[in-house]
Amino acid sequence: MTVLEWSGEIGWELWTPELRAQLKASKGDDLTIRFSSVGGSIFEGSDIFNMLADHRRDNPSIKMNLEIKSTALSMGSAIAASPVFDDVSVEQTSMFMLHNPWTFAMGDFDKLQTQADFLKSARDMFAKIYSAKSGQSITDTIDDMSAETWFFGQEIIDAGFANRMNESVSSAEPAAGIVGIGQDKTYVLIAVKAKFQEMKKRQKELNEGVEFDEERAVACLKGTSNTKIVSKSKGDTNNSNNPEDSTVKTKADLIKELPVVYDECVQEGVQKV
Repeated sequence: MTVLEWSGEIGWELWTPELRAQLKASKGDDLTIRFSSVGGSIFEGSDIFNMLADHRRDNPSIKMNLEIKSTALSMGSAIAASPVFDDVSVEQTSMFMLHNPWTFAMGDFDKLQTQADFLKSARDMFAKIYSAKSGQSITDTIDDMSAETWFFGQEIIDAGFANRMNESVSSAEPAAGIVGIGQDKTYVLIAVKAKFQEMKKRQKELNEGVEFDEERAVACLKGTSNTKIVSKSKGDTNNSNNPEDSTVKTKADLIKELPVVYDECVQEGVQKV
């Protein structure tokens, strides 16, 4: 069993090339990822999401486990909801948050409309991912995203985003500053949202003066929306990892599932769908 520690802001401390190298170094071993992230770049996060799907496809018989240690927020929660994981566990102190995708916008009304269309398509795409994981309807999931919904510890399991609680190794009280059972969630949210705002500020600074990348947006939506993985762990002969399971196979499928993406592909002269 290979254990990887993935902690930090997506697109600042967590980057696809480095994480891919770690996965490659595991050499097809069973995998446990200890994960904590306040979120970050939707593009980099989608790359990580799809990288995990690639690793599952390349190694269909291994076990892939995720331990949510502190936070799985925003894009971090989308990664945690990936269908590649056989087991998702949480701590008593873990936090999970889903909300609508966001960005910092600039440009004329055409540019702003393009970005708005992208964000709506991204919301619909991630709603399907969350819904498939939790078993909740897409409509209710979208409502949760619009409300910016937070889950703590056991609530993450109850909501369907994890299947078990990690065993406690000590009966001692949590260290100062760490969320403990019985603490007022209001104070917890204030502290965590402060960190989340720091991340948003950094993302704004990183993207200041950078034009919206329409090609990468299309690639992001096409790649992640096509990620349909059924794990086939050792000893499990009932599941399949057939690439034909992809939900978008034809132009008609793309028009039906992601009409905005199709329109953008046409506008940009993209011939492959």
